[in-house]
Amino acid sequence: MHGKKIIKYLERLPPEEYDKFRDFINSPYFNKERNLLDFFNYLINFSPDFESKKLVKEKVAEKLFPMKSLDSSLNKLSKKQTALVKLLEKYFSFKKIDQSKILKEKMEIDFLYHFDYEKFRGKVLEINSDFRYRQYLSIEELDHLTDINWSLFYHPQTNRHQFNNLHQILEFKEKAFALLKFRLITELLLRKNLLPDKIEIPSSNDLKQYCKKYDYPILHIYNSLKKLLESKTPSDNFDETLNELNNYAEEISYFDRQNVLSKLSNLAYHYYERKNLKYLDKLFNIYKIAEKLDLLTYNNMINEMTFLNVAIATSAAEMNKTSNVQWAKQFIANYSKFLPPNSQGDTIDLANSYILFWEKRHQDVLDKLNIIKREHTAFHIQIETLYLRTYYELFIKGALPVNTLISHITKFKKYLERKDTPAANKREAIKSFVHLIKLMIEQRENPVKNIRPRIKDFYNDKKAVFGGFWIKNKILQV
Repeated sequence: MHGKKIIKYLERLPPEEYDKFRDFINSPYFNKERNLLDFFNYLINFSPDFESKKLVKEKVAEKLFPMKSLDSSLNKLSKKQTALVKLLEKYFSFKKIDQSKILKEKMEIDFLYHFDYEKFRGKVLEINSDFRYRQYLSIEELDHLTDINWSLFYHPQTNRHQFNNLHQILEFKEKAFALLKFRLITELLLRKNLLPDKIEIPSSNDLKQYCKKYDYPILHIYNSLKKLLESKTPSDNFDETLNELNNYAEEISYFDRQNVLSKLSNLAYHYYERKNLKYLDKLFNIYKIAEKLDLLTYNNMINEMTFLNVAIATSAAEMNKTSNVQWAKQFIANYSKFLPPNSQGDTIDLANSYILFWEKRHQDVLDKLNIIKREHTAFHIQIETLYLRTYYELFIKGALPVNTLISHITKFKKYLERKDTPAANKREAIKSFVHLIKLMIEQRENPVKNIRPRIKDFYNDKKAVFGGFWIKNKILQV
């Protein structure tokens, strides 16, 4: 059953909601399948380890249907799985509706529109009144207000000549349009910064007018972000954009908070890999603000690479004396529970490996790395580059033979030539990192040769080099 849709859904269902879902199963309105509760109860016995070797379809079928032949048991199991998947999808859909005030209002208004005009009109006016005293609305709320007021205007029983909300509808629509266009323009500008492809940016002169017309903080924040992404010296606008977001965070939507911070962190990483090492400070500030605003998780989950990036960047900041490793350790302790269960252990071990590295506990790093699975490219890259750094540190202390280090470099270089490795620009940055380590080994093995100028020239000539502060410090020490 590994990798099945049912397992993915069960991993998304929090244990505190098991009883709620049992009620859902027991409801004849939602579920007509018999004995589905027994199947669900059996599966959750394996929580959170739904990837357990015991949870294979043959064993499950034999356990649940012992009196049947294996083929018959597997057939019944397949039907139960299909029924439970459909029920989980219904549950998540109803949960989404239950959590969304806008969706519930849409359904209520749609019903009243057809059956009771006075109540329909009263509900629209009530919603308008609720939002009137809120200066800052999300794009979803603006679209909702536009839709319900249009519905009222076009209702057959509405006297359109006495309808006074047309200017209000125009304002809702203009704000929603400006916000959507800012989202799209800043996304295209970010791609233009990060990707080698030629990307055309549509005209955005109209956005300046909307910023002047409406005192709407999110528009000003996106305008700052736009200037930052257009700038040839983005560090000039970086702190301004981050401070604006921090100051107005409570008054803008969750999506826009996360969207702006995500773009800032992507840009900071981009410039950090391009040897602008001051961006490590900026990354650390971004993550502190993201934690303060509760933006590191979504639906009570944190992506493995987000988790690793936060732990690596904040622990690496120790080298620049901008923070200390304690913040990274506390982050790992607080956020480990939000990782996907099937990759939780490996992700935590890899994050802790980086902390051990900055603490100069190099043998402990190797012990950790040796037990981590290389599940996907990003993990593989992080593991192999950390192996290289650790081996190099042990080599310069005389605790590792040079042949072991050279052997690892050779294997890793072959891996980097494969098609499924990272994007071309990332791969080139890693190749430069590997080549610099090789040159530094050569210098240490043969000091008389003096290839230091060659090492520095190679570093300075490259647009991007993986390894940031660490590789620069090692070059200075050669």
